Amino acid sequence: VTLFDVQPFNEYFVKNFKCVNADIGSEILETFDHDIIIHLAGQVGTHESTISPKQSLLNNLIATVNLCEKIDKSKVKKIIFASSMAVYGEGLALKEADKLNPQSPYGIGKLACEDYLKFFCKNNNIGLSNMRIFNCYGPLQDTKGKLKGLLNIFIEQAMASNVISVTGKTSRKRDLIYIDDVVEAFLTQVNLDKNIEAFNVCSGDGIEISEMIYKILKFCNSDTNSVIIKSKLENSLGDSQNVVGRNDKIKLTGWKPKVSLDEGIKKC
Repeated sequence: VTLFDVQPFNEYFVKNFKCVNADIGSEILETFDHDIIIHLAGQVGTHESTISPKQSLLNNLIATVNLCEKIDKSKVKKIIFASSMAVYGEGLALKEADKLNPQSPYGIGKLACEDYLKFFCKNNNIGLSNMRIFNCYGPLQDTKGKLKGLLNIFIEQAMASNVISVTGKTSRKRDLIYIDDVVEAFLTQVNLDKNIEAFNVCSGDGIEISEMIYKILKFCNSDTNSVIIKSKLENSLGDSQNVVGRNDKIKLTGWKPKVSLDEGIKKC
C-alpha cells in the first residue's frame, strides 16, 4: 500500500505504509505498478466551494483529470473514488439511480469527477466504484473554520460553552455515517472487477439538526435548559434542506453500518 499526499504525513498513523509526498498529478504515477487506486484527494465541503468555485474546480475535477492522465499507461485495474451525497442536491431516501441535481460548486465538481472517471475507465477497461459518502464523522475530524464536520463542530461547542451556533435551519435533516463504517464500505470494493458502479455510503437514517444537538448535549452532560442554540432562518448558499440516503445497494456486498449514532458520539 502506498499513500500519496501533498501534506506531511503523521508518522503515528502511517507507520505501516509506504508514503510519498506528491500531488495526484505527479509523474511518479506514470510508472505506478499497483492494481487499485483509492482516490480520496480533493477539497472537502460545500461552503468553501461557494466562496471560490474556481479553486474547488481545480482541487477536485482538474486534479482528477490529471490523475487519469498520469495513470493512462500504468497497470491500474480499478479506481475507487470518494464522491459525495452533494451530487444529489436534495432529497429523502435517495437511491443511486435517482436524479442527480447538485446545488453547489462542490456537488457539481464531484458529479463531473464521477462522469469523467466513467468515461476514462470505460475506455481503458478499468473498474470504477463511485462511493457517494453522506455526512461522515469521527474522532480527529478537521473542523477548521467551523464550516465542515457538523457533528464534531457541535461537540466542540457543547464542551466549550453553553452556546451552539448553527449555520442554517435546525430543521434540516442529515444522514450521519461513522468513519469506520465508511472505511469498511470502501473495502468491499477492493477487488479487480471491471464494473462501473455508484454506491451510497450512508446509515439510511435521517436526523434533524435539532435532535442531533440534543443528543450531543445529553452525552456531554450539558443542562439543555441553559444552552442557547443560535440558528439562521435560511440555509447557507449551496446547503440543502434534507439529504438522506438509502443503502440497499451496498448492503448487497455484505456491508452494513455497525456504529449507531449514539455510539459514534461517544467515540468522538
